[in-house]
Amino acid sequence: MFEKKILVVDDELSMREYLELFLSGAGHDVTAADGEASALAALEATSFDLVVSDMKLGTGSGMEVLRAARA
Repeated sequence: MFEKKILVVDDELSMREYLELFLSGAGHDVTAADGEASALAALEATSFDLVVSDMKLGTGSGMEVLRAARA
């Protein structure tokens, strides 16, 4: 299995931790972000093969995260 770099974005701690554990357990390199600002910072610092984001973040939008990932 090929390791992928995955960014998980969710403002809900339990969901973020669950996805991080599940995906890293499957052999992937996972970075977790708790909102739009931290996700955008992660996207500027490195590239990801996949972004999994909640659409409704506390103070931001998952769509903005996905737009930034595509750019």
